[in-house]
Amino acid sequence: MFWKRFKRDKSALIGLIAASIILFLAIFGPLLAPYNPYEQDLAKRTQLPNKDNLLGRDAYGRDLFSRILYGARTTVMAGFFVIFPAMLIGTALGVFAGYWGGLVDSIIMRSMDFLLAFPYFFLAILIVATLGPNLANAIIAVIITSIPQFARVVKGATLGLIKSQYIEASKAMGSSDIRIIWEHIIPNLIGPIIVLASVGIAHAVLAVAALGFLGMGAQPPTAEWGLMLSEGRAFVYSDPHLTMIPGIFLAFYILSVNLVGDGLRDTLDPRLK
Repeated sequence: MFWKRFKRDKSALIGLIAASIILFLAIFGPLLAPYNPYEQDLAKRTQLPNKDNLLGRDAYGRDLFSRILYGARTTVMAGFFVIFPAMLIGTALGVFAGYWGGLVDSIIMRSMDFLLAFPYFFLAILIVATLGPNLANAIIAVIITSIPQFARVVKGATLGLIKSQYIEASKAMGSSDIRIIWEHIIPNLIGPIIVLASVGIAHAVLAVAALGFLGMGAQPPTAEWGLMLSEGRAFVYSDPHLTMIPGIFLAFYILSVNLVGDGLRDTLDPRLK
């Protein structure tokens, strides 16, 4: 039933296919790359696309197509490394705050409000500046800034669930709080969590790439789309392909993931069934 409803949304289906292609490149990119992405040939620097180099060469003479393939693994996988820890931590905090309320709710949600008081990207920059600029710290920073979104959404959904009759019946039968949370609340939160995670992946990829562009994420000579954009900006007028190609791949992936997220939201919304 889920697949039948999902495939009716043509834009979401196209987004799923496009995102799957990028994910395939991220997984098998090193096997498909025709050249070593770190091998330099200064005699061929900023070379335009040709039969030997499908996307040309960058400012250091490295094959751009090979770097795009390797960069897909770095950039796309960074989104998953961000969203799964943020989802698990944010869901746990949201459930605890919504179910127990009182002091637990106050401590958790005031902490989330403190994080939300800062623009998320400014907070990410502040965290990376404190920890040091590299890809791992950029991922940690984006995880921290992504947690409040999950916590607030999950708390609101939990507050609606704990008033349900089957929750009251389970309490009357003597079920423990942990059992109620695990067997009754978490399964009913899967829909909104999946939708939020699918949209959050796009935001996470964009944030990690933006930090790389600013020199606070992946460091040279790592193949990462945001860093590749930064390395090519000095040649934006003379050799625009150095920035356009990684930019197009990044925009293509983010758009496809957003289309999938919109499709999941419409498919899992019980009001549209």
